[in-house]
Amino acid sequence: MPLHSRRSFLAGAAALGTLALAGCGGRATEDTVTTETPATPTRTDPVTETPEPNVVDPEDAENVYYVDPRDGSDDNSGDSADSPFETLRPVMYDAEFELGAGDVVYLRGGVHKLRGDGSINLSYLTGTEEKPITIQAFPGERPVIDVNMKGSNGISMFGSEHVHLRGFELKNVKRNGIACSESNDGPAKSCVFEDLEIHHYGQGDDRNGNGISFYGHSFDHFVRRVTAHHGGSKNSSDGFYIGGEGDRLSGGHRFEECVAYLNADDGFDFYRSDPTRGSLVVNSVAYKNGTDGNGTTGDGNGFKMGGGWETGGNRCYRCVAYDNTAYGFDNNGASVPNTYDHCTSFRNGTFGFSFTGNTEPDNLARNSLAWLNGEGAVFQAFNVRSERNSWDLDIDNPEFARTVTGDDFLRLTKGSPCIDAGVDIGEPYLGAAPDLGAFEFT
Repeated sequence: MPLHSRRSFLAGAAALGTLALAGCGGRATEDTVTTETPATPTRTDPVTETPEPNVVDPEDAENVYYVDPRDGSDDNSGDSADSPFETLRPVMYDAEFELGAGDVVYLRGGVHKLRGDGSINLSYLTGTEEKPITIQAFPGERPVIDVNMKGSNGISMFGSEHVHLRGFELKNVKRNGIACSESNDGPAKSCVFEDLEIHHYGQGDDRNGNGISFYGHSFDHFVRRVTAHHGGSKNSSDGFYIGGEGDRLSGGHRFEECVAYLNADDGFDFYRSDPTRGSLVVNSVAYKNGTDGNGTTGDGNGFKMGGGWETGGNRCYRCVAYDNTAYGFDNNGASVPNTYDHCTSFRNGTFGFSFTGNTEPDNLARNSLAWLNGEGAVFQAFNVRSERNSWDLDIDNPEFARTVTGDDFLRLTKGSPCIDAGVDIGEPYLGAAPDLGAFEFT
């Protein structure tokens, strides 16, 4: 699927840059963490058309509530910007105001601190595809939710459906930043997590603590432009986790333009993912995982796509893994094949790609690139159908424009042997054939 001009190829990148600014500016916030993260791979309208979650216009909302940590009170009506709540407590599960389909909650800028011992309970909420329940930043402002080590999870969403969280920062959590899992009454389904920064989770004594955790019967969620970093939790913190037990596995999720770094365990860990509901990771980055930066260490994989047994069936497309302490991309014994297309694995501690597991048919890797990984490009290469990857073509040096973070990091230079070296897999590209790796040369 060749593109006819660089203009059309770059249009998506320009749009991505615009979207990345959403929610910035406006009221100043306190105690925010400023981080410099690498650009996600250039968007090329990949795979399947990106689903656009329905955004409820305030004029069409069933109810609109406002939460203002500076000028609000939980004794207010909460139904206008002039009479806001102080915290989310009045609209949490089993509280005074029960959120329903089409309701919108606006979080004003500033630091939102929790009251009492509990965390934010958004369980058992039921929106619809046309009328989701939305909790989001007030336009032009960036709220910060400081859990301050209260309760267990930062935000609990057990059994919730069609709930959208958008445009805020969440920090200082004992266990999971966001736990979206089944309830005793049924699964969690079709929630949206967008333009979030989640950090310093897994800070308690519990063994587990992830940025976002989908566990058990938790299906078909959409995660876009979410950054998850600094997970500790006794070596078991991941940026994004999919898990379960027995036949209660989670899956069917889509991650786009997400970043995971400085997690003590893995960046993306799909350890017990449902192979009948494969998940997709697109244009995402995992780096410096395997340590939280404070001495806690774990597995250290960028993208872990299974956990043995009946797991796997996932796909990574145009993803980047670098400076992780173990593998860049790890099949981790999955018994159902995973697919790795246009992925770049650079300077990870062991191998760029690991294809462990007895899959039938084999895993699939196409147009991917591995360079300067500690022990080599590929581990257990007999377990993968490998098509036009850097290790198939004996490319010793991909000739990156830059190997330290910044502009043009891990992008190809003119004359690189990776340009036009790939195979057409039905996705957009420039030139005579696709380039290798996550970034098409422009």
